[in-house]
Amino acid sequence: SLLRWVYKQISTAGESDSYAIESENKRTPYELRPFELWLYCSQTPCGDAAVFSRTDPEPKCVPCFTAPKHGMFRLKPEAGHAGNLVNANEPAPSFDGLQLGDRSKCHTCSDKLAKWSVVGVQGALLAQLIPPLYTTGIVIGDVYSHGHAARAICCRSER
Repeated sequence: SLLRWVYKQISTAGESDSYAIESENKRTPYELRPFELWLYCSQTPCGDAAVFSRTDPEPKCVPCFTAPKHGMFRLKPEAGHAGNLVNANEPAPSFDGLQLGDRSKCHTCSDKLAKWSVVGVQGALLAQLIPPLYTTGIVIGDVYSHGHAARAICCRSER
């Protein structure tokens, strides 16, 4: 629904209640007036953010890279929460393979959030019309570790 809202704003650009205005910089045809975009997750996002133990000491406001596999991209498993590490040597599934029962490979929630923190949430088509659209912040509702969530969502790209 976020993307539908952005498209609606672009289609009504120039009207007084629209957040979309014509761009001055000419890199994109439109830009959005400033607003806050918050993401709410009811629990720890699957993947790298979920790789922690409740018995681990809680690092205060710093990304936690305490194990060699911390910060690596993962694929969603059929069942489970943390995900399997991405193997670069493994071939991508083919359409025929998927029809014959091979499993598809989807990135975990943490990986998607990390990607959005770099390229924005707007997608490729909207990137042609507006500058990148980033989340203001993320609220995680249930059990999580701040250091591990920071590592998985915002600080992997710096490594």
